[in-house]
Amino acid sequence: MKPETKEEIQKLVAPEFLVADINEVNWKVDGQPGHPFTIGPKHVAYASDHRGGMLGQDVCEKIPCAAPKCHKPYSSHTHDTVAFLKLTANISEARAKEVLAATPLVDAMTRAGIDGFCFVETTEKYRISKEA
Repeated sequence: MKPETKEEIQKLVAPEFLVADINEVNWKVDGQPGHPFTIGPKHVAYASDHRGGMLGQDVCEKIPCAAPKCHKPYSSHTHDTVAFLKLTANISEARAKEVLAATPLVDAMTRAGIDGFCFVETTEKYRISKEA
């Protein structure tokens, strides 16, 4: 994920939330629980011999996953992308919904391919409650 994306999301969720990270989770292969696509020696050799050393998505589609017993193409491997958020204070459920469902945030997440949020526990143990 580009650093600018994290910065844009941060501006849209502040001051109630801090973006700890944006990352891939819930890896799947053909829709079932799985693993990330694994690059192996065959990918490197093919890229070296046929693509001037450039190991791109086209090479990963041509040479299957190197994970043991997988051998599926790159396109069979999917994941969700989530923004990991930390609360900066206790807030109400209504305020959390207001911030997280705001059109500019939803639009930015859609453009970036971010599927949702994951909330990270803080040492302060801030909470979203019916009434803050």
